[in-house]
Amino acid sequence: MKIRSLSNILYFPLFVIALGIFYFTYGDNTNSFIWIFAPIVLIIAIYVGQSQIDYWWLTRNPVPLEAPIKNWLSRFGVFYNSLDDQQQEEYEHRLSNYLFAREFSLVGKSEKRDLPEDIKAIIASQAINLTFGQDDYLLDDYDRIFLYAHPFPSPQFQFLHTLEAEHNDKVLILSLDHAVHGVVKPTEHYNIALHAYAEAFMHVNPTKEFPEVHQEGWEPVEAVLGMTKTFILNTCGFEVVDLKAVHIVSYFTDKEKYRQLCPLPAAEFERIFKL
Repeated sequence: MKIRSLSNILYFPLFVIALGIFYFTYGDNTNSFIWIFAPIVLIIAIYVGQSQIDYWWLTRNPVPLEAPIKNWLSRFGVFYNSLDDQQQEEYEHRLSNYLFAREFSLVGKSEKRDLPEDIKAIIASQAINLTFGQDDYLLDDYDRIFLYAHPFPSPQFQFLHTLEAEHNDKVLILSLDHAVHGVVKPTEHYNIALHAYAEAFMHVNPTKEFPEVHQEGWEPVEAVLGMTKTFILNTCGFEVVDLKAVHIVSYFTDKEKYRQLCPLPAAEFERIFKL
């Protein structure tokens, strides 16, 4: 049996110890009762550092991916299939850990619901593709991914759109249908999931010197993606989007073609992403 959360295992004996100290020292006129603070302090420390503890544990004891997800990667994971056997194993460990460490929710009219694991994996694979050359593949504190069944408004953008990287709350919001189609049919649909992760990556790494791509503009990304600027903007639901994120999507969609059309930005992206 694989343990996915070491922190949950550590809680139990500490609670037992705290209850034991309480039981045997309550009403005692000595100072023995003060010992109850030892397990309480440890419980608080585990609670505060839960994500770091579980991440440390999972990196050393990775849980294998479920067979259907591995089958999906073999069929549709272009980047995954370009890796050697050892790298594919590392990719699987990272994807498994990411799925455990991040909350995915389908947002309805009145409630949030869990998503099937394969849908989570489709979205999460874009984060792993983007960060495979990085140590921080969890993208810092961007720990919640909310998905709507359709384009949505938000407090910040009160019109229908399909993607949003909310930097204050560290939340990614996506239209489920657009996100899935962008991954499984990248020649027909713009990859909004990769775009949102690219925005999050740039926000998490403000000291990295991302290339200025305004001189290159839209023409090369239109050629790489086989999509017009208008199509991409309409897909995202914005009149203006971060052009750097679009170039990152283009780079990861077809590195060879992007290098031919944008050699200088491509060299910078290769330096930054180490891919």
